[in-house]
Amino acid sequence: HDWLMQSGFISRWWHYGNHLLHYSAPLLILYIGWTLVGRFIRALNESEQLNITLEQRVTTAQNALQKNFLERRELEMKQAAMFERERIYRDLHDDVGAKLLGLVISTQRANLPREADVARSALQDLRDVVSRSAHSATLLGDLLADLRAETEQRVNATGLTLVWLFPHEENTIIVSAEVALNLSRILRESVTNVLRHAEARNIFVAMRIERDHFTLEVEDDGKGCPVDGIKQHRGMSSMNARAAALNADLQWSEVAPHGCRVKLSVPLNSLSSPPATRV
Repeated sequence: HDWLMQSGFISRWWHYGNHLLHYSAPLLILYIGWTLVGRFIRALNESEQLNITLEQRVTTAQNALQKNFLERRELEMKQAAMFERERIYRDLHDDVGAKLLGLVISTQRANLPREADVARSALQDLRDVVSRSAHSATLLGDLLADLRAETEQRVNATGLTLVWLFPHEENTIIVSAEVALNLSRILRESVTNVLRHAEARNIFVAMRIERDHFTLEVEDDGKGCPVDGIKQHRGMSSMNARAAALNADLQWSEVAPHGCRVKLSVPLNSLSSPPATRV
């Protein structure tokens, strides 16, 4: 416009002398400044958003690292405790186990069946603790076979007769180590009570699967047990505590014409799961 006006082309048709360059330059500068300010504001907002995102990612990474550190530390502590426990178990097995085995042999040679049974029971308790640390689970059939062999040895050593009913068809059920320990302790204490107090000639042990429960019964033909007002000695209290850990039902009852029966009923879903408490 200014060039055409300066060359006289516009002045031929319109008679005015106003130039526009000095008006457009400030407008152009304002436009460029506004654009630059807008881009700067957008860049600043994007930078703030990126900083927020980066802080969130850093916080998430720190939390993950902290969690991994705590988990690793807990695992290391468990491993250290396990190694120390294994060392103690080995020392107990080598030292105390050897002495108990010698005590069993000496009491058998001295014809002291009750003392021999006590020493044998203590030795088996020690072996249970050691074997529990080495094995995580076992088959129900294998567990019952071991319990039968142990019970036969104890009963035969005292001159009694053992009748064992074994569920051969139920050999695939997995039993956790803690559950196996509680089952063996309950059976062992039941047999101990018969050997020491019942004055019986026969012991009947029956194990079976009833619907969704595993049932263990120990029965004798001795002098019976006073079910009403029975006094809870330490062994019976321990049996009740172990039954509670298994979510099981434990009952004592008299047998006609004479004798006593201990019945333990354990839900099948409790056999493979760890017990609620340790005894």
